[in-house]
Amino acid sequence: MKKKTVVSIKTIADYHLEDYMRCSYQFYYRHLLGQESSYPSWRHMAQYTVNQVIREFYQCPVEGRSSVQILESIHRYWVKRVDLFQSRVHYLTVLGEITSHLLHHLLKDKRIEPPLFLLEKFRTEIKELEIDLSMTLQVADWSGEGFILKKYVLDADAEFYVSYHHMATLFCNKAFQTVPERIDIVNLLTGEEHQYYPSEKSVAEALAYFHLAKDILENTDSYMRPKSFSDCSMCPFKKKCHRDWVPQDREIRNYLYE
Repeated sequence: MKKKTVVSIKTIADYHLEDYMRCSYQFYYRHLLGQESSYPSWRHMAQYTVNQVIREFYQCPVEGRSSVQILESIHRYWVKRVDLFQSRVHYLTVLGEITSHLLHHLLKDKRIEPPLFLLEKFRTEIKELEIDLSMTLQVADWSGEGFILKKYVLDADAEFYVSYHHMATLFCNKAFQTVPERIDIVNLLTGEEHQYYPSEKSVAEALAYFHLAKDILENTDSYMRPKSFSDCSMCPFKKKCHRDWVPQDREIRNYLYE
């Protein structure tokens, strides 16, 4: 097979990395070829609910924050479509885990005043790599020594935690000329919480990580099949994937935008 020309990456967003780690084939079709499917996934719909619940919780006055308020938000925003999930059991399991862990982790922050950033999107230039980084900061709150970033995720693994830690460190250094005092990542399907404490040394490590990540994303011949095939039956690109996943042998030059 003829070797494909590498693509040219102009922007890397946080959700690009999440999608790539889950399935590089979907990443290729969705973000490089721009073949966005109108058929949503259960992860996208669940993450939408999580973001809306987080927004309403922190926008609510401190005295109004409660388990009842959180449950009402989940009920209001949860997309009741069992067909998006692998089964009815999967649907109920995801809903139950997200509800339980949102209650636990949000109520721990019940007394926090309105955050520094709440689901705000930023972009910054990384001149050393000739790319932009784009991030949506879910929750960022002042602390004694600076600020703390908190990220609520679904179905993440060790590779994602490392990636997000590096991205948040590099992004904040370039955008705000400082690094977070702490980065918290909460997995809403397992309840696990990972904490990172970046330092100035972490910036050089993050830059090296993204130099490698950019090379990997640009070399489509290095893309691999997903670690888990549990979602393949519902993938909008499964027919293309079952064939030679790169649909053409001609040279391909694309630019990755949001």
